[in-house]
Amino acid sequence: DTVNKKFWLVQVPRDAVAYIDLYDEEGNITASIEAQITVQHGAGNGLEESNYRSGKAVSRMFYGLPIHSVTSANMGGVIAVNDAIGGVTVQSLYTFTTNWNDYGTRETFVEGETYHLMGTSAYNYIHYRDITRMNTSSERLARQKQYLNSFFNSAWSTIAHNPTKILDIYNTAMDYIITDLSTSEMVTLVSEAAGCSFGGIYTLEGKVRDGQQAGESEHYDIDQDKLKEYLINNYYIEVEK
Repeated sequence: DTVNKKFWLVQVPRDAVAYIDLYDEEGNITASIEAQITVQHGAGNGLEESNYRSGKAVSRMFYGLPIHSVTSANMGGVIAVNDAIGGVTVQSLYTFTTNWNDYGTRETFVEGETYHLMGTSAYNYIHYRDITRMNTSSERLARQKQYLNSFFNSAWSTIAHNPTKILDIYNTAMDYIITDLSTSEMVTLVSEAAGCSFGGIYTLEGKVRDGQQAGESEHYDIDQDKLKEYLINNYYIEVEK
């Protein structure tokens, strides 16, 4: 919001039910089906093609709200970007022990304990999900929301003391992202955001579909009335007839 100098994030649960497109090898749409929104990214090459198709699906979920660009980030970039701002401090929301990850580490976090996340600890905290229980996607989403809130506060504090840090963070992140933005567009957006206050993160409201059992894929049904209300209040301006 360049008028009120504020920006915010909207968090879409990975299992949110939406209409996604299926494609043939020539890129023609063969069907539109109801499935979890996360499936759409897999219906592509994992790069710009997947970004475009995911953005299209989210726009449709948001009642045609235009999405002008799409950037996806590899989870491997969490470690580098996290450490570039000096780490992030969180108070663990749950007690859990992660699986062994690709970096050869696992870790135990205790509910209520405070951790300054550096290196693989940041990755472990926001990436782990217990797939043996239902609705643990929501638990991970809560940890990611908590982490991002702390991340932006830390990043903005770092940038306030050293504005040139924007370029360092940007250069670090670019090794791990796929985007349709040019370098100048990306730097401009980051610079504009740095001059705004962070308005927080809104998670789409809804609930896990009744009847799901452990071991089955989860489906998260969005509360459509609340979604419409949120979109109207935050992305549209009322005009006189």
